[in-house]
Amino acid sequence: PDKTIKPKLPVTIITGHPDSVLMKRALARSPFGVMNKPFGEQDIVAAVTNFLRITQRGR
Repeated sequence: PDKTIKPKLPVTIITGHPDSVLMKRALARSPFGVMNKPFGEQDIVAAVTNFLRITQRGR
């Protein structure tokens, strides 16, 4: 994710290769979250809930 375009845009990385070099580079940019494939509906709901909780604290 290139945070130079919108530096405050929260990014969640979805990957099927959590140990890849590309993933390590992406993590170095401090994403909001990471979801490893396969994931289910409950995982998506949990990620969105976490995002909302954290962003509401910042208000």
